[in-house]
Amino acid sequence: MEWRNLRVSNKTIWTVWYQGLKQSPPLVQSCIQSWRQFNPDWEVIVLDRDSLTDWIAPNEVLDNRSDLTLQKLSNLARLSLLRRYGGVWVDPTVFCLRALSDWLDGHYRVGFFAFRNPARDRMMSNWFIASERDNPLLVALHQTYFEFFTRRTFVNQNSQVGRFLVRHLTPILSRSFRRTTIWLNPHLQQFVRAYPYFVFHYAFNKLILTRPDLRALWIEVNSLDARQMHELQTYAKERDGLTKALFALERNDWPMQKLNWRADLTSVYWSEVLRCLRTIPVH
Repeated sequence: MEWRNLRVSNKTIWTVWYQGLKQSPPLVQSCIQSWRQFNPDWEVIVLDRDSLTDWIAPNEVLDNRSDLTLQKLSNLARLSLLRRYGGVWVDPTVFCLRALSDWLDGHYRVGFFAFRNPARDRMMSNWFIASERDNPLLVALHQTYFEFFTRRTFVNQNSQVGRFLVRHLTPILSRSFRRTTIWLNPHLQQFVRAYPYFVFHYAFNKLILTRPDLRALWIEVNSLDARQMHELQTYAKERDGLTKALFALERNDWPMQKLNWRADLTSVYWSEVLRCLRTIPVH
């Protein structure tokens, strides 16, 4: 199949909250509602630990592995779902601000989209991914990430030794895209037997740096800067952040914003920002 000039063929928005939507924080429920509100022509499917296996096999997410956090299980879930069905994955803490039909087609010409360069050690963000089923970028990332976990056990992941090694290696190995690929080196893993939080992104880095065919596709992705999608979290840390946030929301230049379910919604900043988010009209 030629991966050019495509629109998302499966108009499904996938997300997972493992404990179940009814048990999710108010911010998560507001985020999921925003995707339904702005995209009435898409199906929004919210999965939990039980319903996930209605769509993919349990062994695809390695749910029996005690060394894998919910974040890692979620990473496996999004890759499996997109590879098998296609569509759009969104983390349940992403607030939609514009309909997908308003902007995504213009960034989807190779049948894959993710936001670019969230930090100096990451080429892509993984909290929003759009992909056709069996897209080459998605397939390679799924295989690399899945095999990273299935070819070894991480006996140090939850130990004091493992945390010590990861903490002290991270400043050295996270200085550039190329250095991060060392985390996936079998010889290093034989010694460390633990992985950093952003190992998903480092697997993607390695693919783009070592596979010319995938690098060519990634270059063609008409991507957007991921850091702009974190600006509401950035403003929350600034003295005049609320003024900046309200001004930006009035302009409404963002297609979405990545939030944090741990945000204090009783604070002046987040209570006002969330009120504004909930009242943005659908055009």
